[in-house]
Amino acid sequence: MAWAVRHAWRCIMLCVNPIRLVREFAVVSGGWWNKRSLIAGMDRTFDFIFKFGATILIAIGMIIGVLALWAAIIFVSIWSLFFMVSYL
Repeated sequence: MAWAVRHAWRCIMLCVNPIRLVREFAVVSGGWWNKRSLIAGMDRTFDFIFKFGATILIAIGMIIGVLALWAAIIFVSIWSLFFMVSYL
């Protein structure tokens, strides 16, 4: 769970700061410009893309979960208020 929260927060921070996103991509895919390490660089690049995609999905899931929780709380509150008013 801590891993998911940490990577979701990292994903949000990377989306907020595109320069950091580019720098992170360059660091993770380091060496792709060097012909000798092209394969290793591509491997690290795809690994980053897959991890970043999973992080984005986790972040979206957490956001949807929080929104659904708030929607449920608001719905129950309004529903309870409706019944309290109808009994008056």
